[in-house]
Amino acid sequence: MSNQQAEQRQCQNCAQEFTVEPEDFVFYEKIQVPAPTWCADCRNRRRFAWRNERVLYSRTCDLCNKQIISTYSADSPYTIYCPTCWWSDKWDAATFARAIDFSRPFFEQFQELLLAVPRISLVNLKSENSEFCNEVENIVDSYLAIFSFSSQRLYYTYWTSASNDCIDCSFTLNSQLCYDSQDITHCYNSRFIYNSTHITDSLFLYNCHNSSNCFQCVNLKNAEYCIRNVQYTKEEYFQKLQLFNFSDTQTIEKLQKEFWEYTEQIPRHEISIRTSENISGNYLQHCNNVRKSFDTIDANNCAYISDSGGIVDSMDCDQVGMNCELLYEIQNGARLYNIAFAHACRDLRDSQYVDSCHSTENLFGCAGLRKKKYAILNKEYTPEEFAMLKEKLIAHMKQTGEWGEFFPMHLSPYAYNESTVQQWYPKTKTEVEAEGLRWKKDLPGTYRKETIQWSDMPDTISDVSADVTKHVFACIDCQKNFKITQPEFAFYQKHTIPIPRRCADCRFQKRLSHRDPRKLWKQTCQCAGSQSENGVYTNTATHDHADTLCSRTFQTAYAPDRKEIIYCKECYNAEII
Repeated sequence: MSNQQAEQRQCQNCAQEFTVEPEDFVFYEKIQVPAPTWCADCRNRRRFAWRNERVLYSRTCDLCNKQIISTYSADSPYTIYCPTCWWSDKWDAATFARAIDFSRPFFEQFQELLLAVPRISLVNLKSENSEFCNEVENIVDSYLAIFSFSSQRLYYTYWTSASNDCIDCSFTLNSQLCYDSQDITHCYNSRFIYNSTHITDSLFLYNCHNSSNCFQCVNLKNAEYCIRNVQYTKEEYFQKLQLFNFSDTQTIEKLQKEFWEYTEQIPRHEISIRTSENISGNYLQHCNNVRKSFDTIDANNCAYISDSGGIVDSMDCDQVGMNCELLYEIQNGARLYNIAFAHACRDLRDSQYVDSCHSTENLFGCAGLRKKKYAILNKEYTPEEFAMLKEKLIAHMKQTGEWGEFFPMHLSPYAYNESTVQQWYPKTKTEVEAEGLRWKKDLPGTYRKETIQWSDMPDTISDVSADVTKHVFACIDCQKNFKITQPEFAFYQKHTIPIPRRCADCRFQKRLSHRDPRKLWKQTCQCAGSQSENGVYTNTATHDHADTLCSRTFQTAYAPDRKEIIYCKECYNAEII
């Protein structure tokens, strides 16, 4: 085992200092890669630049010529096949094989291979009646579901699994009949629920668990018939709810504003974790020995990972899962073992620098291969030739400064504002172009083509006619046009939900704004004994530090200038549990 000490480095991209921990060096030695030259945030940006989830175009398949939905625009320089054609036997990526040219940089040759090998229009596996969905598998009767799995009748969802009949929900597991909610698990027939589990028949809850029939509550457990954390009888509860017209647009807007202001008056836990040990990060479930990671389930001995599940002994990975082990610098993948520097691969072993390869092993610098072995730049070799050429190529990449680095951002098939990096690390066109990166001028969407004004639309869903599905609306935030589909209108009618006045992207961004950022700050507990430090919240229990200010410090996703009241684990548990 390495006895390397922690080392301070300067990021070669942003020039900020970052730390390489002793545990990091042990991992790098294990998988035989050099320590990173970019900080964690810049490494994240570089990987996210290779993923487009939400920007979809209409174009034709370059093989069957059918009209398709794609993450690539019609003017993309790449050859694009629809999923049916891409997975068919009508073509073979091995026909694009080429020999290594040791007089040129590796990434230059790899980019030429990417431009030649057909790319899949979007990722949509084993799904039915869900053509307008991306990064999905096993979903049925869904529309604009993104990164969603094993579900039915999803509309405008993100990061959703094993859920049915949900609209405008993000980070959702095992839930049904939910609307405009985020970070929920095992929830049913509820709206505007955040960071909660096992909720039924409720509205406007934050960090509540095992509760039903509650309204505008925070931090409740095992509760029923509560309004603003006050207990009522069943009869009183429903009498008070009758005072609100939840089918009215103006009422909902007012309640949302009041609800988020109320959440700032109640202490929050330093981070959001469930059944995890020895961790740092946020939104972690069933994790052990996981550092600086986010939105991950069932991970062990990992660092700098996000949006993943079922992963062991890995670092710097996003959107990977299902029995993954020994991974480094991976963007999107499943069932991977001993892989470094890869994008969009499945069932892959013992490979480096691969893109969109499946059911393969022992690859280096390959794209689009299926069921192949011992290949470099898509050219197959004997095992002995492969081992010799691989070592020679790595030595060449060390001389050019390419070895140990993920694919450069400027080689991404997507412009900055098309890719997921804009979602987590937003930049302006000027900033992007100053970095030498591409900016897409005309993203899909129409403007000023609405057929009706909001002033001509009823505020209450019961007054809206079926003709609403024939109209084109303008988003009240970005002005982009959007439509209401017949299935979602039926959902709004059945559950008395007002017609949304923002487009799906703005609704998604609004939900995301209520979520903690993927960043950690060192904070001191804001409990002052009998009340919160700012005097807004009065404690209900006696704390172990009596009437003095709590001195415990911790890593939290809440920046020091945030309005929320943040308590350490001990003070939070004293108040909530």
